[in-house]
Amino acid sequence: MTTQSADIVVYEGEEYELLGSNFSQQLLDTFGMKPIMISTACYRGYVIRYAIEHDFVYLTYLYVHDENKSYPLVGGMMPKLDNGACGLYEHLHERLLITGFMVIGNNLVSLYPAVRRPHDYRTIFRLEFDEGKQCLAEDLSVKAALIRQQLNEIDKEREYIEDRGQSLRHRREEMLTLYDLSFKLAHGTNGADDN
Repeated sequence: MTTQSADIVVYEGEEYELLGSNFSQQLLDTFGMKPIMISTACYRGYVIRYAIEHDFVYLTYLYVHDENKSYPLVGGMMPKLDNGACGLYEHLHERLLITGFMVIGNNLVSLYPAVRRPHDYRTIFRLEFDEGKQCLAEDLSVKAALIRQQLNEIDKEREYIEDRGQSLRHRREEMLTLYDLSFKLAHGTNGADDN
C-alpha cells in the first residue's frame, strides 16, 4: 500500500498531519474545483497546507488536479501548472471563513506509516472553527494513548493465544470497537464519550 500524501496544519508553531476534517471539501467547493487522482500516493487529488495564526485559519499551499483543469485565482494568485496539468498555489496567506473541524496529529508512533490512524499519533488535537475563527481546541492525546494501550494488550494476548492454537473470535469484537473509536477521533467525534 502506498503512503498517501498528507495535508499539513501548522498549529502553535508545529507541523501536524490532518487526520480528519470537513474543511478541505468546503475549500475546494468554494473555488469550484473537483479534484481527481494525482497518483497512487494521492488518490484524493490534492494536497493542502493550512496555518492557524492568532486563532484564525489560513490556506498557505494548495496542489490540486482539477478534473476540468480549471484553476481560478486563489489569494489573488494564479497557479503554476505542472506537466500533469495540476495547479500549484504557493506562498499563500488566504484567511478562510469556513465553519467546521480539524483533527490533527503529530509524533507518529506506528510501525506501519502507510496506514495512518488517529491512535497512531502521540499528540492529537480536535480544533473547531466558526467562520474561520478557532473556537475550540481539545487535546485527544490521552484517548489515543488509551486506544493504543488496549490494542497492544490485545496483540500480546493474540500472540499468546496463537502460540497455543486457541480461537481469537472473542477478541475480534473488542478490537473492532477500538478501531471504531480511533475512526471517530478522526471524524470529529469524541470517541468513547459518544456511546
